[in-house]
Amino acid sequence: QVLVGIAICISDSVRRAGDCAARYGGEEFAVLLPNISATEAFKIAETIRAKVLGWSDGGAGSTVSCGVASLTPTAGMDWAVLVAAADKA
Repeated sequence: QVLVGIAICISDSVRRAGDCAARYGGEEFAVLLPNISATEAFKIAETIRAKVLGWSDGGAGSTVSCGVASLTPTAGMDWAVLVAAADKA
């Protein structure tokens, strides 16, 4: 139920055409935001964090941490680099 609630908070925060939110591993989610500045990505991450906090005040007591990473894709790029940067952040 907690993962479903967090997924709803994420999907409510990611609304542009081309944006993609997905569950990535057990309790991790990934949000891809093409053609957006790092500043705007941080704002969306903060929106997600605040929505989860507001939702969890109902008794679930859940919080999230968000790592934001930005890069310009190139041919042959290894997506693991982006994921590692977000994990580090």
